[in-house]
Amino acid sequence: MKLSILILSLSVVSCFQSRPKIHRDSDVIQVPEAKKGDASVQSIRLLSNQEYGKTVQALFNQEVSIDLENDRNGLFANQIVSMPVKKVEKYVDGAIGLVDQLDIKTIPHSECPDTNFESCLARFISEFGKLAWRRPLSSEESDRFIGYISANSGLSYESKIRDLTKIFLASPHFVLRTEIGSASESRFQLTPYEMASYLSYNLLGAPPHGELWSAAENGTLNSAEKMKEYALSIIDDPSYDGYVFSNFIGSMFQLDRLETASKDPKHNFNEDSIRSAKQELQEVFLFLVKHDTKPLQSIFTNRYTVNQAALLNLYGTTSPGQENLLEIDSSNREGFLSRVAFLAINSEFDHSNPMRRGAKILDNFMCRAVPPPPPEANEAVANGQNSREFRATSPTCKGCHLSIDPIGYAFESFNEVGQVNGDYQVLEESITLDGETVSFTGLTGPNGLSQALAASREVENCLIRRWYEYLQGSPVSGTFDGDKVTQFAEMLRAGESLKSVLIEMIADKEVIYRKRLAK
Repeated sequence: MKLSILILSLSVVSCFQSRPKIHRDSDVIQVPEAKKGDASVQSIRLLSNQEYGKTVQALFNQEVSIDLENDRNGLFANQIVSMPVKKVEKYVDGAIGLVDQLDIKTIPHSECPDTNFESCLARFISEFGKLAWRRPLSSEESDRFIGYISANSGLSYESKIRDLTKIFLASPHFVLRTEIGSASESRFQLTPYEMASYLSYNLLGAPPHGELWSAAENGTLNSAEKMKEYALSIIDDPSYDGYVFSNFIGSMFQLDRLETASKDPKHNFNEDSIRSAKQELQEVFLFLVKHDTKPLQSIFTNRYTVNQAALLNLYGTTSPGQENLLEIDSSNREGFLSRVAFLAINSEFDHSNPMRRGAKILDNFMCRAVPPPPPEANEAVANGQNSREFRATSPTCKGCHLSIDPIGYAFESFNEVGQVNGDYQVLEESITLDGETVSFTGLTGPNGLSQALAASREVENCLIRRWYEYLQGSPVSGTFDGDKVTQFAEMLRAGESLKSVLIEMIADKEVIYRKRLAK
């Protein structure tokens, strides 16, 4: 029997025993879906490329690069709704290729000091399985692996270790993070192992280890208070790299899309440009979190960049010295919306795209969902009817574009790679912000709009909502979620630091007690 088929039979068809079932047809494996508007539901999350790589590195001390082609369910949500069988096969092939290259000595718990191979294999299944799946195996799961050993008695000890390792890594229990819990009155309380994974992947992007893993093993990680204690110990550690902050800002601005932001060669927009554009937003945001009393507002108004030649060339300036962070000319570049990353991602190959820029700001930072254009709009574009005047007057288009276009055109003085492309043209339009009309004639270019966004409660509430979604792994909506967003936003406005509010979100009781997934 081909090993890939064996892995599928062991790890997919029969996975999640005594847990929510994964339903499979010929093409797609379906996962029970959360009801819209539910907060803190049971969830099943797919590891991101970065999380997968860090998890493999934690197991084998070996770096691996893999493109899982993760589909977002929302801005940065990673709850999985379905998984095509072709993607499952990709995990299988990846596991086979990875383990075939490993020195068996690098596989934890694979050593067998005596010749009692049967005992060593049973110990390997128990100990390595717990590390790989980030929880102990059930007796039924262990029996399934023991059954494989019995059915393949002719294989050598090393071959059995390698095959078992491949099966563990190809399993949904490895590539998915479950937040299911065990029944507790009307809700499901996350297990200590699930709490440890929740904390570790959100704050470190890696599987739990050290004291956090020990707390899961001995069952002491069992309350909101303990979650807060361990979250603080991670973030306050002097060696902490700030992953939760850099990953959040990377997700908000969708920095991964810079890799595919192909540009006209005349701009020399190369790997150095992409790397430094990412670095700029992530390192500056980390600096703001540490040194700015209002880091969320400063997303829109800060004047810092990184000392990287490829980036400074695009900004039309040079490095004045050796400092890592520099202040740049703020006459037209206040905040991240006027920086290369946002402008280049939301542009085309050889021209800017004000509609895309406006839609992203509305959706990502104002939490105003922008629906896809209706078929009639696509037909109008195909017929050459795509002028601003047409979009502002067409019954089909104006409902969205009266908000999208003014915001996007406020940044039209920047080209497709974020270089200044001319003087700002005063706009006649206006937008609604915090329930009031804001006229663009009173704004001083892109800086004026950025300052208005920074001062907006609507925008601040949206950013808190985005943090909550980031931690939950799913979009939030409905009355309950609105109350939560308001609660955390008021904490921030009362003077609490972003770090303190984040800790309260992480340790919120609604994280620990989940509603049932929809059947």
